[in-house]
Amino acid sequence: FSLPDALWQYAFAATMLALWRGEPWNLRKAAAASAPLALGTLIELGQAAHLVSGTFDVVDLLASLLAGAGALGRHGELRRRRARPSHKFARCP
Repeated sequence: FSLPDALWQYAFAATMLALWRGEPWNLRKAAAASAPLALGTLIELGQAAHLVSGTFDVVDLLASLLAGAGALGRHGELRRRRARPSHKFARCP
């Protein structure tokens, strides 16, 4: 049952990053990008402390963190690809 947690975490993080695409990294963008990771972690830790309904599962926690980190990594990969000019179709003189 960790897959649904991981998928919503990835979707939430990817959406936040898409909303901020093209903006320079600053405190507001970092907060928006890390909000999904923080929320997913707090939900699982809240379950461990019996503050949130549900059952704490370390696999859910790790899956959510990995999915959020994957979205951050994917965002970084897309930014690097756009930053490098492609010389594949360079004009010949």
